[in-house]
Amino acid sequence: MRGRCDRHGLRFSLRLLCTGLTLALSPVAARAATDHDTSIAGQVDLAHWYWGPYNTWSWRHMREVFPSAGITHAPMPQPLPDAPARPATQWRVTDHAGGRAKPLAQVLSRNHVDAFMVMQHGRPVVEWYARADQERVPHLIMSMSKSMVGTLAEILIAAGTIDPERQLTSWLPEMRGTNYDGATLRQALDMQISDRIFESEANGALDYEDSDRAGGWLPPHPDSPRDLHAWLATLHHPHGPPGEHFLYLDQGANVVAWVLERATGRPLSTLLTEKIWMPMGARDDAYYVLDRSHEAYASAGMNATLRDMALFAQMMLHDGRVDGRQVVPDAAIDALYHRADRAVWARDRQGPEIKQGFPGFEHGGYRSFWYASGESCHRMAAIGLGAQFMLIDPRNDMTAVVLSATPKSDDDAAALTVDYHVIDQIMAQVGGHPCTPS
Repeated sequence: MRGRCDRHGLRFSLRLLCTGLTLALSPVAARAATDHDTSIAGQVDLAHWYWGPYNTWSWRHMREVFPSAGITHAPMPQPLPDAPARPATQWRVTDHAGGRAKPLAQVLSRNHVDAFMVMQHGRPVVEWYARADQERVPHLIMSMSKSMVGTLAEILIAAGTIDPERQLTSWLPEMRGTNYDGATLRQALDMQISDRIFESEANGALDYEDSDRAGGWLPPHPDSPRDLHAWLATLHHPHGPPGEHFLYLDQGANVVAWVLERATGRPLSTLLTEKIWMPMGARDDAYYVLDRSHEAYASAGMNATLRDMALFAQMMLHDGRVDGRQVVPDAAIDALYHRADRAVWARDRQGPEIKQGFPGFEHGGYRSFWYASGESCHRMAAIGLGAQFMLIDPRNDMTAVVLSATPKSDDDAAALTVDYHVIDQIMAQVGGHPCTPS
């Protein structure tokens, strides 16, 4: 986990969102939540939005703080079934340390979860919101945005639009002489680009702050690059040839998104609309936060509602299909599920934190910004800063999505561990197959 806990991927702690039926707030509680939001909103600015207490509002209202580009919903949305028969108030779970079972809503609230859903066979098993008005409000998903970019890349690879073995600089001559010179698109997608600065966690936070300043998420310094693309072209500290080690770098997804836009001539938000959001039948608009040059902050800036993220997870669970329609090609699904490079991950001397404390992922791998578990569980996961999580479990025919906003990055590892074990308990109760160490 990097200096300030991996900016948006949480460089590998897992946090899953696990809850029950929509938990209706009383009118008094709903009014109190509204009053609190109004108070926080009045304090949010560029210097005060990232962490708590401000992110209780800002992560649900990013387009009111930053410029954005819309990802359009489907003209005829694909409906998810209504709330489950078993309400959230009837679920009791333990945390990863065991002990006495507690109400699910209590565990989720304590972990700063905003919205939570577990599904099986295409139907919600548990659905829960911290606020009465949360269901139709897009939430910042941080580094789960990377997994959306990776899925889009695999769609374009399967269509023959881009060649994953082609060198990045053939699309991006601006990146010649940088860490990415000589690297292929596949190596960037699988986080196999080395960087001598990021090899040392003591220095890593400084460059992530540079990324945020270039992206417009922090006030710029006088010498800050004007935008993300300009910043990426300054990364001149390679540490060995690409393809040898796994190293989680937030910058990789921004490079890949730049390639996708350059190769197709279309902005990222349009590609996601045309290739994923509309075809899968999204009910609500999503959006991407933009930098000062109106380029998408691809690694962390997507915002979407819980139900649409759950629909996306369901599509990935069911081999890229929605209601019989093939949205993500078979070849793309096969690449994500079965072709993760486990050898590179295994010999990485630091290793992602997901290997520790998340049963089934000890001997996993990474492919196109998705985490793959070992064969004992055959799960796939997306992770985001703030303890946000998506889990796909074909063996139980189940998915889980967590949208949350921890008040500081140091809270993420513990919150993700609790949520992963809570989700595993629900999947074991409903599906019958917990995930055991691989």
